[in-house]
Amino acid sequence: MSQIADDGRQVQRFVDVGTELPSAPKRGHIYFLVGDTNKIYACFVDNTWIEIASSTGGSPTNPAGIDTQVQFNDGGAFGADTAFTFDKAAGYAKGSLISVQNSAPADNDIAASQFILWLDDTNGAGALNIKAKTANGTVVTGTVALT
Repeated sequence: MSQIADDGRQVQRFVDVGTELPSAPKRGHIYFLVGDTNKIYACFVDNTWIEIASSTGGSPTNPAGIDTQVQFNDGGAFGADTAFTFDKAAGYAKGSLISVQNSAPADNDIAASQFILWLDDTNGAGALNIKAKTANGTVVTGTVALT
């Protein structure tokens, strides 16, 4: 890792870049190994390279869905749904956030400071139910009759 300067002097370089580690490094040298590995090596003891960093990189992951659709974990991959969007200008989510079911969700399905709405259509009665968990973990419920 030395080179000849324009005036003929031999100049020692301490940092170098290439695709193959040079043999017989000297203490204080740093080498950026580029290509498939993208690793950084340093020499703390003459003739010994030590890997000090690496970056295998990764393929970027494109978002699921189209613009304004909310992203969610769908079995370990990004998911989106046309019925669940976010309006940044208005500051709220839009879509089908109410599920039709005839029973309340389990308390442990709700995180602290969150709520779930569901439509209970038992016998065609139609009621909007709310189940929430306060910040301290207390579960509260409410019902609005739909006529």
